[in-house]
Amino acid sequence: MTGQPHRHVVTFSGGITSWAVARKVAETYGTKHLTLLFADTLVEDEDLYRFIDQAAADIGVPITRVADGRTPWDVFSDQRIIGNSLIAPCSKLLKQVPSRRWLEQHTDPDHTTVYVGIDWTETHRLPAIEAGHRPWQVKAPLCDPPFSDKSDLLDAARKAGITPPRLYELGFAHNNCGGACVRAGQAQWARLLKVFPDRYAANEAAEQHMRTTLGKNVAILRDRRGGTVRPLPLTDLRHRITSTSTRATSEAPYDPNDWGGCGCYTATEEKPMTPPAPTTLPGRTYSSASESMTNPNQPTNGAAILDDLHACLTRYVILPSPEAVDAVVLWIAASHALPAWAHAPRLVIRAPEKRCGKSRLLDIVEGTCHNPLITVNASPAAVYRAIGTDRPPTLLVDEADTIFGNGKAEANEDLRGLLNAGHQRNRAAIRWDSNTHSLEKIPTFAMAALAGIGAMPDTIEDRAVVVRMRRRAPGETVAPYRHRRDSPALRRVAERLTEWLGAHLADLEAAEPAMPVEDRAADTWEPLVAVADLARGTWPQRARIAVTTLTAEADDACNVSTRVRLLADIRTAFTVLGEPTAAPTGDLLTVLNGDPEAPWADSGPTGLTGKKLGDHLREFGIKSDTIRFRVGQAKGYTRDAFTDAWNRYCPATPPEPATGVPVPSVPTSFPQVIPGTDHLPGTDQSVPRTTRAHVPGTHQSVPAHQSVPALSRENEVGTDGTDTPRPRVTDRLA
Repeated sequence: MTGQPHRHVVTFSGGITSWAVARKVAETYGTKHLTLLFADTLVEDEDLYRFIDQAAADIGVPITRVADGRTPWDVFSDQRIIGNSLIAPCSKLLKQVPSRRWLEQHTDPDHTTVYVGIDWTETHRLPAIEAGHRPWQVKAPLCDPPFSDKSDLLDAARKAGITPPRLYELGFAHNNCGGACVRAGQAQWARLLKVFPDRYAANEAAEQHMRTTLGKNVAILRDRRGGTVRPLPLTDLRHRITSTSTRATSEAPYDPNDWGGCGCYTATEEKPMTPPAPTTLPGRTYSSASESMTNPNQPTNGAAILDDLHACLTRYVILPSPEAVDAVVLWIAASHALPAWAHAPRLVIRAPEKRCGKSRLLDIVEGTCHNPLITVNASPAAVYRAIGTDRPPTLLVDEADTIFGNGKAEANEDLRGLLNAGHQRNRAAIRWDSNTHSLEKIPTFAMAALAGIGAMPDTIEDRAVVVRMRRRAPGETVAPYRHRRDSPALRRVAERLTEWLGAHLADLEAAEPAMPVEDRAADTWEPLVAVADLARGTWPQRARIAVTTLTAEADDACNVSTRVRLLADIRTAFTVLGEPTAAPTGDLLTVLNGDPEAPWADSGPTGLTGKKLGDHLREFGIKSDTIRFRVGQAKGYTRDAFTDAWNRYCPATPPEPATGVPVPSVPTSFPQVIPGTDHLPGTDQSVPRTTRAHVPGTHQSVPAHQSVPALSRENEVGTDGTDTPRPRVTDRLA
C-alpha cells in the first residue's frame, strides 16, 4: 500500500454545509481523489436531488449514492420503536451503516480522511462522530475559523450560481428527510404541517399505526408543559394548532423554540458507541458528553452536561473571568431545580458601558434556563401574575437600567420589592380581590436575572450573583449568535439539564453543602454549590472558588448600602481628625464632604448636612449630643457611640498574622515644619497642640496623643449664652 494516494470522502447529506465542506476540500486538495458520498433515505424532498446534482457539477465530482433500500418508518417497524430526538435507528441503519460499508469496501483508513458538514454551532457532536468513524480520521472544516453561519453559506451558493435547497427558503432548519426528521422538534413539525400538510398526514398516520401496533404511549415529540415530560403524538400537535379553543387561550399550541436538530453520524453501526477520548479543537474543549445524548441507557453525566453548557457560553460571550463563567453555568443549571431550593438567587449582569456583551449573555441564559420569560420592561402586576402560576418562569429583565438606573429606582419600588421578596420561598404578596371580597396570596418565588448598564439597587445585588461584563479587547473573538439557528442547540442542553436535575430534586432539597461564605451570601450561592456537588468532577471545587472570588469582587466594589458606607467613612473621619474621643458634627461633615471620591458632597446644595447625618445614624441607634470641647460647647458625636455599629456592619480588617519574617527597623522621622510656624495666630491658638513624646524604638515616628480632660455636659460659670467659636479642621489637623 506504500505510495497509495490519500483519499478525501465528504459525507454529502444534501444540506448547504455539505456543499461548503466539499468546496473547501476541493479547493485544498483538488478533485482527483475526492468522493461525495450520499446516503439516500428514500424520503428526501425532491428538490434535494436537484440540489446535490447542481452542487456536484459545481465542484466537478459526481455523487456516489448508497442506500439501504428502506425508509425510516420501515426501520421503525422492523425495530419496533418510534424514533425521536434521543433514539433514531433510522440514522444508524439508513446512513451510518451504508456509508461505513462503502468506506470498508473502497478505502484504506490509513490513507483516507472523512469530512463532515457540521459547523461551529454543532461542535458538541464532533467527539461522537469521530468515535463512530474510527479507524478513519474525521475532520470538520466548518468548525475552524473563519466562522460562517448558514446565511453566509447560502449567499455563497447563490453567488456560485447554485439555487439553495427549497426547504431552507420554506423555513426549515435542515434539508433532511423532506422536513420530517424525527430528530426535529415541535416548531419544525408545525412548519411541516403548514407547508406540506400531506407529508405531515403521512407521518401522522405512520406514527399512529406504530402506537397501535406497539400498544404503548410513545411518540416522536415530547410535551414539557407543566414541568413534566410526556409523549406528544403528531395527532395531538395538529389538534392543538388547528383547534379554535386553543387559539382562544393565551397558551401557545406548541413550543416555537423547539426546532430540534439533526445528528445522523453519531455512532458505529456494529455496537453501541463507547465514550470517545476528550477531543480538542482550537479554542474549544470537549468531553464525552455527547454519549449521554445518544445512549439513553447510560447514567446521566452531570459534569459533562455542565461542561457542554460552559462551552455554549464561551462560544458566544467573553466573560470577565473563568469564575464568572462557572457561576453563570451553575445559576442556569439551578433554575432547572427551583422546587428544591429555599432561596432563588438573582443573576445581575452589569456593565459600565454599552456593547459589553450583557444582552448577548442574557440571550444564552434565555436559551438554556428553565421556562424563560424575557422582557425589557414589565409592570409589577404583570410579573406577579406570571410568577403566580404552577410553573413559575425564570424572569429575565434586559435593559434593567431603564427601570432602576438614573434615580428611577424610587418610582419602581413595587418591582424592587417583588424581586427582593421572591428571593426566599413562602414570601407571598397579599392583595385584596374586590370581585371575591377576599384576600389573595400571590407567590413571588422565582429565579430572576437582570442585565443593564451600571449597578442595580443594592438590595437586589445583595441577593444576586453579580457578573461585571466588559467590552471585548482586541484579539478576543466570539461566534455570532442567531436566535433561530442557534437556539435549538441551546434548548437541547436545557432539556438535558431538566432531565438530569429533575431526577434528583429530593437529593438537592436535602443537600446542605459546606459553604465558604455565611448569611445571605450563603443563601444565594447554596443552590449553585449543591448543583456542583451533584455533578461531581471538578465542579465542586470550581463552584466554591467562584463563590469566594465573586463575593470578594462585590466587597471590593463597595457593594454596600449608603448608611453602611457612611459608617465606614465616619470611622475614617475620626482617624483623619486624630482619633479624638469625640468630634464636633461640623468637623465630621467637613471631612465627609471634602472626600472627592465619596457621595456626600452631592447630597444637596451644601453637601451632607447635620440633619441628614443624624437621620442616617439614627437607624443604628447613634445620636448626637451637646459636648464640651476645648473651644467650647458644640453638637457632636463620641467615638464610643459608633463602636457597636462598626463591629456589626463594617468590621475593620483584622491584621495579618505574623509570619516570623524579621521586619527592618523604621528610621526615625524628623519634623519637616519650622518650629513655631505650624499654626496661625488667632483663636485657634487656644486649642492645645499635640506634643510628640519620643519613645525608644521604631515608634518614634508615631505621635503619642496628649491626654484629654474628661468630657462634660455641665455649663461652667460664665459660659451661658456665649457663642462657641467653631475651629477649622485644617488647623485642627495641622
